Amino acid sequence: MFFLGELKRLFRDLKKEINAYLSLEQVTEVRKACKFAYLAHTGQKRRSGEPYIIHPIAVAKILAEMRMDHHTLIAALLHDTLEDTATDKATLIAEFGPEV
Repeated sequence: MFFLGELKRLFRDLKKEINAYLSLEQVTEVRKACKFAYLAHTGQKRRSGEPYIIHPIAVAKILAEMRMDHHTLIAALLHDTLEDTATDKATLIAEFGPEV
């Protein structure tokens, strides 16, 4: 079973990458998006049986390794929330801004 502790571990790996080049404020925004995506995808599984959140975090980590900006990382974390959850576009804009 996947617990919040596992999310923290996965985010820790991403955080190691982003701490190298993003500001503390930007890291905080990425963390907020990670938590938002985790909550939005709660209960969703991949075909492998793993929690869905593993995919958006992996995408964000790849982009962080490429030194993409924080808005791109946030979009990576949230990229399936409109399609696969009850989250609507207005909510994402209110939480993360129109650029994301």
